[in-house]
Parts: sequence; C-alpha cells; structure tokens
Amino acid sequence: MATMEAKGARSPDRGRETGASGQEVEKHVHEGGQRTGTLSLPFATVHWRLPEFRVPGRQEMDAAVHAVRSVLPPPSQLAYYTGLGVLAVFEVVEWPVVAVAAAGMIVAQRAFRSQDEHGEKPDAKASGKSAE
Repeated sequence: MATMEAKGARSPDRGRETGASGQEVEKHVHEGGQRTGTLSLPFATVHWRLPEFRVPGRQEMDAAVHAVRSVLPPPSQLAYYTGLGVLAVFEVVEWPVVAVAAAGMIVAQRAFRSQDEHGEKPDAKASGKSAE
C-alpha cells in the first residue's frame, strides 16, 4: 500500500517538510534551541535562521520605566501638553500659538526649578504675597 504526503505535510522521521511547490525544506533545531532551515531549489540553496529574542528581566524593565519617567514631565504638565496637542490637531488653536504656549511653560518650569535648586525665594511682588 503506497502512502502519499500532502503538500506542506511534515515527515515525522526526517526534519523535512514539503513546500507548496514540491521542494523539500530541511528544518533543524540545534542544542541551544536555535532554529534554522534550508531550502534547496534547482538554481540556489537558501539557508536561514530565526533570530533569538531575549525577554528582559524585571530589573531591566524597572530600569527602562525609571529612565522614561525621568524624562517625562509630571502628570499635570503632561495633561497640559496633551491638551495643547489636541487643540493643535483639531485646529482649535493654530500650531504656532500652541508651540509658543508650550515653550513658555517649559521656560517657566525651568526658571522655578533653578530657583528651587539654588535655594532662592521667589520675589514677593511676583508671588503676590507681602513680605511682612
């Protein structure tokens, strides 16, 4: 009794598979789990290997999250910038006005941050409080 293999069927005794056009494809799994393959065609032989993907560990993920959080502004400022972006996208406000508003906010935040770092108090006139 003769047996027939369907196209794309895997031969269990050999690490081979029959391709859609009838060529045999060899598949290999090496000791390290690396998967490779070979396709022999009449005019060329193609070799390939699947890339190895490494899943990052918890410490690496924590370091990445910390790096991103150190660059992003606080949530209230992020909401402000998001709101400006939405206004610009829907053309409620022209984009140059949005850019100036965002730049003004950045400059003001840096000025307040530099005063805090140097231990300076804001002017009484600027804060609206009396010196008494």
